Amino acid sequence: MKRLILLALLMSSLGALAEKAQQVNESVVFCSDLQAGKARLLFDPVEIQSVKRADGSAVFAAGDDYLVSADGWLTLTPNSRIPVLNYYSSTIDSTLYRFKDVSGRAFYSPGGTRKHSDWDIVVTYTHASGSMNELAAGARASSLTKPLEKLRDKQPLNLTFYGDSITFGAQASSMGAGAPPYAPAYPLQVVELLKKRFAYDQIHYANKAVGGKTTVWGLQAIQQVIDTNPDLVVLAFGMNDASGRLPTATYKQNIEAMIQALRAGNPDVGIILVAEFSPNPEWGGANYDLRAQNRDALHDLYTNDSNMAFVDVGAVSRQLADRKKFQDFSGNNINHPNDFLNTVYAYLVESVIATTSEQSAF
Repeated sequence: MKRLILLALLMSSLGALAEKAQQVNESVVFCSDLQAGKARLLFDPVEIQSVKRADGSAVFAAGDDYLVSADGWLTLTPNSRIPVLNYYSSTIDSTLYRFKDVSGRAFYSPGGTRKHSDWDIVVTYTHASGSMNELAAGARASSLTKPLEKLRDKQPLNLTFYGDSITFGAQASSMGAGAPPYAPAYPLQVVELLKKRFAYDQIHYANKAVGGKTTVWGLQAIQQVIDTNPDLVVLAFGMNDASGRLPTATYKQNIEAMIQALRAGNPDVGIILVAEFSPNPEWGGANYDLRAQNRDALHDLYTNDSNMAFVDVGAVSRQLADRKKFQDFSGNNINHPNDFLNTVYAYLVESVIATTSEQSAF
């Protein structure tokens, strides 16, 4: 069941270039104090096929619950059944309004799948222009060779993910007690997409990511990744490094040392460097200036090595935020992706693995 749900989520229009593409389960949140009474889709819709709660517990009707404009705005009707979140609170608490923004306002920032179940609305629709492939232009680059050869030859491939809570899967709907549709975090989605694309099952998955960790811990614990005998490693540290203001020079040194340790274990190991999505700009740990420096450091490491790839999820997430509000695609309104943004992560990482020969150094 989970695999069927996964494929339904991922075989959407994320990378499609068709004349009329389908966007599946794109998330929006309606907030009384942010874009009051409305929320926007990523692409201009041709036809709205469904609007429902992210956990599937309610389906909403056009005209009765919402109206839609040609440029992608969903507007609530006076008697709409769609839930509306009060994003800001006058007081901070330990459960729902756990953090304050840079101006001192408490904002809705729950753990677990609370936001997913209570407030996330998912929309499936067709659109005639735009695609994730277009948004990702300039955000992917690859010189991977050995892992792609194994995939094409259908040889067993050991694929290991390593990073922080994003890569661990925090707040994907499948994590913890979970909630429908129990969608997996992006690493498992990548594995399933590769199995489908290359039509074989011998992709062996390991995930050594741990929430709250930085590259300091990553380097100290790198042996656990080496012990998986990886053919391909996804290195996705950065959210906590930047929020804790670890200097970029140290961040780069740690990543470079991890690469060297992995290559000492297997000179042919492919490595994908992932720059994290851009967190809530109102969060005190956003530190966009440092994240930009860290992103450049990762790209520099990619440029000066071989059999590697680079994925800048931050660049893509900022394009999402040009059209949608940050709350539409975060799991906790701070620094975790929701189900929709996990599909974006999966698309970007899988595409840089599987289409290396079509990539250029963007």
